[in-house]
Amino acid sequence: MGNKTFGLIVGIICLLAAPHTLRAADEVMLGYANISARVSPLWLAREKGFFSKYGVQLQAVYMPGAPALFATLATGQIQLANSGGSTALGAVVGGLDLKVIGTFTSRIPFDIVASPSIKDAKELRGKRLGIQAIGGTIWMAGLLGLEYLGLDPRRDSIQIVAAGEQTLLTQALEKGTVDAVVVDSAFSNTLRARGYSIVVELSKTNIPFVSNGIVARGKFLQQQPDTARNVVKGWLEGRLRPQSQNEACCDRRHHAPFENHRPEPRRARLPRPATSHRPQTLPLNRGPAQRPAPDGTAQPSRRRT
Repeated sequence: MGNKTFGLIVGIICLLAAPHTLRAADEVMLGYANISARVSPLWLAREKGFFSKYGVQLQAVYMPGAPALFATLATGQIQLANSGGSTALGAVVGGLDLKVIGTFTSRIPFDIVASPSIKDAKELRGKRLGIQAIGGTIWMAGLLGLEYLGLDPRRDSIQIVAAGEQTLLTQALEKGTVDAVVVDSAFSNTLRARGYSIVVELSKTNIPFVSNGIVARGKFLQQQPDTARNVVKGWLEGRLRPQSQNEACCDRRHHAPFENHRPEPRRARLPRPATSHRPQTLPLNRGPAQRPAPDGTAQPSRRRT
């Protein structure tokens, strides 16, 4: 009787463990640090089941700020990250084994928007420029934008203020916490309609810049190369799929700010970022922005069909 009972218990444990093992083999955690139209292919691909189509159970985790995102990627709690190239390069220089497995932009998609009283780029001298986080993609785009305007943060006493994600950036501008912000065109168009000044549309400057891509841990690529490839396939299908006007994923997220959008709450499995949403002025100690090569001409990103 004892042997039969023991065998029954072992059989039940094996039955319970087997499905869990199969699910865990295909489950992938992907983090993203920005709420903008550039992330909409991720939301659409999950909503339409494009990742599942390629055998991937992808869980998307929102983490405010690229530094917190890459810190979590370094711990192995997420395997992939949606981020810009400058942050990925900085993490690699810091010793992380990372690979960029796909990029979807080749130009800066941001604009510098200022309070209505600022009419000229020179009037940014001595002012506060809001970005999402020091060391992030928007931070680098802001430095390149200032350089394009002939401004230098140190020389012209421009304070770089980390004020949080873009919804918080627009709120900081409206409240006067900062004098100018670096935001996506969806936000800048809304601010323009409210009377705010567009200092420069960086999206029209053709400055080579990778602002959106998929970054993977080197160990994950070695262990699950097919899974990583299938994630890119699902993302591309979400990016290239024809959109109808009735699909909220397209209209709401591509043409309006995202005050009402809140990502799925999956932070319980991850450590809370050390950064706060409260705006804080941080020292600019990362050195001058890297100048794009004069003859560097990146290929235009693939247009949605």
